[in-house]
Amino acid sequence: MDYRDLSFVQYRILSAFIRKPQLTYSEARPEDIDNDLYKYHLKFLQEKGVVSKTDTWYSLTDDGKKLIQYLDISGTARETFKISVLCYLFHGGNVLLQKRARQPYLGDIEVISGKLLPGEAVEAAAARKLLEETGLSARFSLSGIIRKIRRFPVEQIFEDTLYHVCRAQDPTGTLEPANGFGEHFWTPVTQALQLISKNTTFTPNSHQVMRCAASGEETLFYLTEDISLPRV
Repeated sequence: MDYRDLSFVQYRILSAFIRKPQLTYSEARPEDIDNDLYKYHLKFLQEKGVVSKTDTWYSLTDDGKKLIQYLDISGTARETFKISVLCYLFHGGNVLLQKRARQPYLGDIEVISGKLLPGEAVEAAAARKLLEETGLSARFSLSGIIRKIRRFPVEQIFEDTLYHVCRAQDPTGTLEPANGFGEHFWTPVTQALQLISKNTTFTPNSHQVMRCAASGEETLFYLTEDISLPRV
């Protein structure tokens, strides 16, 4: 079960277990929640295997402990930032780019990117995303990390992602020129720098990361940026 599938009342019930391993029926009830409403949602949490009952005591199951890490003490769910990869692939002095066919940032031109799966190694995630989106295979290594915070409108967080910058060269396989992910093409690094300058999310770091990946330097870097987007 995903924490985003829970209701506000269920969040409030679960938050009572943050500091206590076991609670009675009355102890687990939020003070401002009607008893009938509380009874309904507590039963729901039991049926979903989030809360268990032994005699007169209620406690979190292992699944419940997994869900509760996303809540603060008041029962408010806090979004976590994403963990993703940027796949810089080089061949013969060229870099592989993708013209995005998906929102957000539809139409932007960038390298292949995607989220890590739970338990997945960074390099494996880069190889998986490359194969899924382009049909190519390559062995990636980590070059650095960049945290990208995007705000829209004004100061509201639109995206907060920790990107692992991965680099590879000389792939195998046949490139899919276009599919549901976007249009894929090779271009010289100098031309790529010009193309990415037109992106909605462009910052000077975009050029710095491209140059670092292209250089093949083994020194890891860490960058962070926080920008307001003109549009999405």
